[in-house]
Parts: sequence; structure tokens; C-alpha cells
Amino acid sequence: MDILQEEETPREILYKVGNFEISLTSDHSLPRNQAAHQLYDVFPRFLASALGMGSSFVQIGANVGDTVALMYSHNPSLRSLCIEADEEFFLLLKKNLVQIQSSIGCEYKAVHKLIASKLVFSSLEGDSGTKKAILANENEVLLPTMTLDDVILDSGEKTIDLIMVDTDGYDFDVIESGWNSIKTNEPLIYFEVTTNSVDNIQSYLDTIEKLEELGYKDWTIFDNFGNLMFKLGKKELINQLTDYSLWQNLGVGSRTIYYIDILCSTPKRRNVHEQALRDYLAFLKTVVKRAI
Repeated sequence: MDILQEEETPREILYKVGNFEISLTSDHSLPRNQAAHQLYDVFPRFLASALGMGSSFVQIGANVGDTVALMYSHNPSLRSLCIEADEEFFLLLKKNLVQIQSSIGCEYKAVHKLIASKLVFSSLEGDSGTKKAILANENEVLLPTMTLDDVILDSGEKTIDLIMVDTDGYDFDVIESGWNSIKTNEPLIYFEVTTNSVDNIQSYLDTIEKLEELGYKDWTIFDNFGNLMFKLGKKELINQLTDYSLWQNLGVGSRTIYYIDILCSTPKRRNVHEQALRDYLAFLKTVVKRAI
């Protein structure tokens, strides 16, 4: 009697992002998140459109390149420096970038590095299309890291217009590792604030304070689903919202959101910041009209 072999689950799936069909890991959460939350990971397309022709951006935690694909769909002239620490995601990132370049002739560099300033890590762990760096304990083997400043220097990129960070809890350390580049370029910075401890939240607030001292006065805040919470607000709002999300992550309060995303700018790029917001708000009005 024939024995039926159970079919092996494919390691990759194809998924449409903007103008491109990209490869994801088969368990990637992006399709589920976007099916459930129509604003999830939508705002970067408006950043891409607001940036000028030939502008450059750096993404730390580029994953498989889904955000990059969205941005190139709305501004093919962009130059990108995509940084990803996980080997599996990095291989898919390169594969997707090669496909995008063959279609539109875009400029990109892909770097397989773990970015850090002072923190040390022992491993990358996770599932469903996301990986998180795990802080090392004493006597553990450390993962090699590199500062954002050094990666940008090695890339030969002269001007940085936008820095995007998504490292699941350690965005503050990534930003600190690129301090020279930030001071020189005053880029827009779009990052995630994931709070899971009092020490973690204080590290974010310290970095945010340094950014304000450097001239970052305009702050826009989104929840993790892409909903716009505050536009061009003051950083004092962030202190309250980080506490709000921390209480939920510690199980003290009932769950509404998981983390917040922040876009900040100095006067040098305020016009881009404002244009991206105007376009996003106009988009939200069309979404509302379809819903009623």
C-alpha cells in the first residue's frame, strides 16, 4: 500500500507590496497584519513620496525588504542602504532588492550587520517573520556588532535624508550608534519605541532628549497599527505614551496598543515631514469616506 507523504510547508511565499511581488518567509506576519489592519506599515509610502528625487534613506532592521519595496513603488529615484542582522531575512532582502532593481533600476546597498552602540547581544530569536536581538549575559559568546556611523562611512553615502529603525526594543541604541551621521545630516528619523522595562523606557527617553537638544523639535506619533495619534506634537507627549504602552506590556493595564512609532525632524527637513503628514491625512480621509 502506498504511504502518502505529508507535503512539506514551503519556506517562501510571494506577496504583493506596492508595485512588486516579493518573497517572504512562509510564516511571515505581514500578510495577516495588513489583512487585519488596513493602515499597518502604510505611512512609509508617504515618506517616500515626500522625499525629493534622488534622496537617500537608511533602514536598520530592513527584514526581507517589504518596506523598501513599498517606498520604491512610490519613489523609484531613491537611494537606499538596507541593513539586516538575521541571515535568513538578509538573503531574502537581497533577492527582493535584485528583483526591484531589475524592474526600475534603483540604487541600493544591502549590509548584513547587527547595529549597536553600547549594548552587547548573544543571539537573534523570533518567529512569524521577525527576529529580536537578545542581550548577552556574562560569559556568553557575543554577536559581532557595528555602529551605524561606521556602516554609513563604509557605504560611501555622502548624504542621508531619512533614517528608519525597527529593532524591536533597541532602536535607541541604534540611533546612538549613528550620532555623528545624525549631527552631520539632520535626517528625518522614523523609529519604533517598544517598552518592556523601566530601564528600557528610560533609555528611549534619554535618546529622545538628546535628539531634542540637537534640534529635533517636531514629533509625530503613530500607534503600532499605523493610526496617527499626534501630529507635530512636543516630545512631552512621548513620555506619557511610553508609560501607557509599558503598563500594557507588563500586564498592568488592558491591551490597546503594543508600541508606538515616531517620526521626528529638525527645521532642515520640516517641509518633508509636513508634506508626508498632509498626504497621509488626505489618504486617511479617503479611507474614512469608503468606510461610511
